[in-house]
Amino acid sequence: MCCLDTTAGLIRGMSAISPLLAIEQERRFDTSMAWIGVLDEITERWLWLHEVRPNATWRKRPTGYKLRHITKAFISDRYLIGLAAIVATRNPPSDAEDALIRPRSGPAALPG
Repeated sequence: MCCLDTTAGLIRGMSAISPLLAIEQERRFDTSMAWIGVLDEITERWLWLHEVRPNATWRKRPTGYKLRHITKAFISDRYLIGLAAIVATRNPPSDAEDALIRPRSGPAALPG
């Protein structure tokens, strides 16, 4: 069963449902800036995202975020759904490509 009582567990669960994930770091920044991308890796302390830029192009390498700085994560809002449809046609990084085009059938079992 999945572990939703940790930031890492919640993000793993959310990324299994939706192709794009957005995170915020409200305590570090006074604005509600969001970083959007496809989950690359989660370690004990870090989240790595293949990010999508605001112009719907991909960054070349994953960007790391400390899990303890993430204050909000969200998926499947109108903006993210529209952005996922656009970026799926724009040569995503090879491992991000599968996440964007693989059909989602609901929550997947998460590693413990």
